[in-house]
Amino acid sequence: MSRDFEQYFKNFLELPFERILERYRLQKVLELIDSEHVGNVGKILEVGPALSPVFDKLDEYELIHILEPIYKCYQMNLQKTKERNSLHIFNLTLEDFLDSPQRCSEYDLILLSSVLHEMPNYRKALKSCHSLLAKDGKILIVVPNNESIHRLIGARNGIHPIGEKLTINELLMQQRISFSVKTAKHNFEKHGFKTIFMKTEFIKIFSNSDMQDLLNQGILNEDIINIFSKISSLLPNVGAEIFYLGQKI
Repeated sequence: MSRDFEQYFKNFLELPFERILERYRLQKVLELIDSEHVGNVGKILEVGPALSPVFDKLDEYELIHILEPIYKCYQMNLQKTKERNSLHIFNLTLEDFLDSPQRCSEYDLILLSSVLHEMPNYRKALKSCHSLLAKDGKILIVVPNNESIHRLIGARNGIHPIGEKLTINELLMQQRISFSVKTAKHNFEKHGFKTIFMKTEFIKIFSNSDMQDLLNQGILNEDIINIFSKISSLLPNVGAEIFYLGQKI
């Protein structure tokens, strides 16, 4: 199934609270890349950076290839790649990139930050990533958690479902699949990855629209939002997003 990238991007820009989540997501991704779990990497592939790229925050690497299928995001990120010869961005999907002569045969790290769940076929995407990775190469995946605490509270009150049934907002964003911690681990390992690190981040009690309303009203502020991020370890497996680091086997 093909995607309407133009409509997706329009809807994406209108998502409430998403810019806040992007900021914290990027922070956690960078912390994980910097940790002992990842170690030294030379060749990196980042898929779908959109408005919150990782590549321009990294310093120690040999080469980074970036795939951005949304043309407007591609153009915005293109400007950031012109300052360094080791950065190369392509206006391609992962599927199209597989047949591109410009791809490397082996990457040390592949980044899929908040993108896998929106791909037309996540199984095919995981297989593609597995084939592009070097021996013992690593993959870092971030996906929403369909058993986050706000989803659990919402389900208890009959507002929205938990589990794999997609919400109205997920359908609007052309999402194909949703994951819990359990199903994410099972699916990623099933496609040839050994789990190195996995946790959920950002305790979000309310929906994105409610969080944005509270922020607009001044009920929420930066200090409180920081607390939501910091207490994730106290409430394991119910954070808003799943962070997964796997190694090719």
